[in-house]
Amino acid sequence: MKRSLTRSQSKFGFFRQMALALTLGISLPALLTAQTAQSYRQQAADFARSKSWDEAIAAYRKAIEISPNDSVTHYDLALVLQHTGAPLRNSNQRCA
Repeated sequence: MKRSLTRSQSKFGFFRQMALALTLGISLPALLTAQTAQSYRQQAADFARSKSWDEAIAAYRKAIEISPNDSVTHYDLALVLQHTGAPLRNSNQRCA
């Protein structure tokens, strides 16, 4: 009995979260995408701290693909590129 009550409560919590997300105009894919961009930014920062510049640049660019309007990620990428001496490119340019 207690177990089924817990399942009901967890289902209710999930539906409540989804209703809140829909009320705020946030879709589930947007929530998942934001988390993915955030994880790429974190990976990039970790790579930059360990001076793995190529990996940091790739991770920042992946985060920008997912969340192109994130100015902080653009700025952090520019800092890494400046540090490595790599040429800065317009964000509208695509990788070859």
